[in-house]
Amino acid sequence: MKPKPSHPGKGQKTTKRSPSQKLKGQIVPDNALISGSWFAFLFRPINLLFGLTAFLFLVWCIKSINSYNWVYNGLLKDGVKYCGMVQNEIDKRTKGLYDPIKKRQIAYDTKYEAKIGTEFMVLKMIRDKTPPNAIILFPPPLILTQKTTYLTLRYEIGMKPWASHFLYPRTIVYEQEKGKNPFYDKAQYIFVLHGWGFDHLDYEPQQRNAVDILPLHKSQIR
Repeated sequence: MKPKPSHPGKGQKTTKRSPSQKLKGQIVPDNALISGSWFAFLFRPINLLFGLTAFLFLVWCIKSINSYNWVYNGLLKDGVKYCGMVQNEIDKRTKGLYDPIKKRQIAYDTKYEAKIGTEFMVLKMIRDKTPPNAIILFPPPLILTQKTTYLTLRYEIGMKPWASHFLYPRTIVYEQEKGKNPFYDKAQYIFVLHGWGFDHLDYEPQQRNAVDILPLHKSQIR
């Protein structure tokens, strides 16, 4: 016979078990999130063995395969070093400068000089020598990409969207757009390059530089 369950009397106190307390022998599901579960998972012998194998394989790839070697030593290590050099150059150029707008512009120019190189420096010269509302006449593609001993520009400078990105809000017109673009006849400045462009001027400039930005008309000279 089963013993009858005992009921507490009037003088006896009952204690309620809190929800957080676990019954002895209670089964915890495998997917339950308990403290230290991920730590224990990572340090299981099979996981440690897998991690060590993957690490050794990666080291072998870096030493034996040229592409992996380039990614690690060239792209990552040299890239971090080069970024540090660029930041040092920015700090040097902005030292003692307190205007946040000028500091931002110098940082912008320095980064693009490092990233793009000669093409950006040429566009920067044009930007600094022309007003924001200027309409600028550029040489045709064969002149822009002509190879010389002193300057060779990449083809991107002949792409209007690319060049306009750095000269905005200025307007760019190329020589080959004559008769097609209404801004051609409204051009105020000309990008002189490799001797091209001097015949478009209605005056004789004081100097004939190989690379320059000049007003198209004598009336613009002050």
